[in-house]
Amino acid sequence: MIKFYQSWCGHCMRMKADWDRLAEEESNDSVLIADVNCGEQKDLCDEQGVTGYPTIYYYVDGQEEAYTGARSFEELSDFVTENLAKSCTFDEIADCSERALKYVQKWKVKSEEEMKKEVSRLEGMVKESMKSDLKKWIKQRIKILSSGSSGDDSAGEL
Repeated sequence: MIKFYQSWCGHCMRMKADWDRLAEEESNDSVLIADVNCGEQKDLCDEQGVTGYPTIYYYVDGQEEAYTGARSFEELSDFVTENLAKSCTFDEIADCSERALKYVQKWKVKSEEEMKKEVSRLEGMVKESMKSDLKKWIKQRIKILSSGSSGDDSAGEL
């Protein structure tokens, strides 16, 4: 995910702290968060067709897409987690952290009904005010559990 900006742009300056936090917290093996100063990299910005600031592009399987969502840290972080970051699921454990893998192993033996009940509980919790890393972990757990409660009994195949 790349933000193209100009140092004189008021909108760019207002989102700088959130973007820097996003880069610090969300950049990993599957997601790169970067920015390009178009005052210093004019040729690159022209090549990318950037005409307004800030412009944010993200790339999935080599395809460029314009990001048009909200620009707060929370909204940007949610977008990265839900759309760009590799997921840990019951079927795809290669990208699971050790913590997530333990969670998968704990829940793979549970029934679909138990998983749905836990998803409902977690969805209630995620609406509350909390630190971003805890909210991220709750959202990751929801995603894991939702991958196992599809009705095809895939949770038991791990």
